[in-house]
Amino acid sequence: MIDLVVPVLGAITTLVGVVVIITNIYFLKRSDESKDWIQTTGVIFSSEVERTLNPSKNIFEDYFKASIKYKYVVDGVEFIGDRVYFGSNVYSSDQSIAKNIVNNYPIRKIITVYYNPINHKDAVIDRAHKSIWAATILSILLITAGIFLILNRTNIEQLLLGI
Repeated sequence: MIDLVVPVLGAITTLVGVVVIITNIYFLKRSDESKDWIQTTGVIFSSEVERTLNPSKNIFEDYFKASIKYKYVVDGVEFIGDRVYFGSNVYSSDQSIAKNIVNNYPIRKIITVYYNPINHKDAVIDRAHKSIWAATILSILLITAGIFLILNRTNIEQLLLGI
């Protein structure tokens, strides 16, 4: 059984790294697309830090995210948005990240909203992609660790078994 643990762990770690890269590329692409979007004025009407428990089993750790809601009008129709930047609607164990976003977008703040000309509900208030370096480093570390586990499984299995 132990002979399967290390390669499976290596494969899962590598897969998670690949998913992080793909997600990061998607956010970068969306961020780049938004540079051609139309801008309008909006106003923040809700700004708070949301707290939840880690959805993973048996882990009771608080996770936080900034919950920002804003209104904007396009062609006489009011829309409500909640995306600050691409990737901002993600929970983190670091509460300060969410607090910083909330502090930057207080209730009643007038903002510039960038909306998709094809789908006016698709909007963002900060077109930059914030987590590129952290996500890139994380994905490289995960993929490297996963490949290391797969390629060195015999040595790791011997170490775990005390041989």
